[in-house]
Amino acid sequence: GGRYIGTDGYVRLYRPDHPRARTRYYVKEQIIIAERYLGRFLFPEEIVHHINEQKDDNRSENLFVFPNQAEHKRHHNLLKSGKELPKVSNLLNLDR
Repeated sequence: GGRYIGTDGYVRLYRPDHPRARTRYYVKEQIIIAERYLGRFLFPEEIVHHINEQKDDNRSENLFVFPNQAEHKRHHNLLKSGKELPKVSNLLNLDR
């Protein structure tokens, strides 16, 4: 149980009762942090993004919740293209 860093670089926490619990009942820590901050479970389609691209930096000020995978992918495509990105702030801008 507890906490571990997977081979993909993401920190995972043991949360057997969580709706997003996966293999061996672990959930990515950034999901737990985002949910705690927002005061609700994330919707299934929501994606938590690390602003600084560091997968283990799960400070709330480094996390942004995209409404879906398409928007998250669009952000990364713009990032790769070198075009100026709209400001991606932190979770404070996504309170619903």
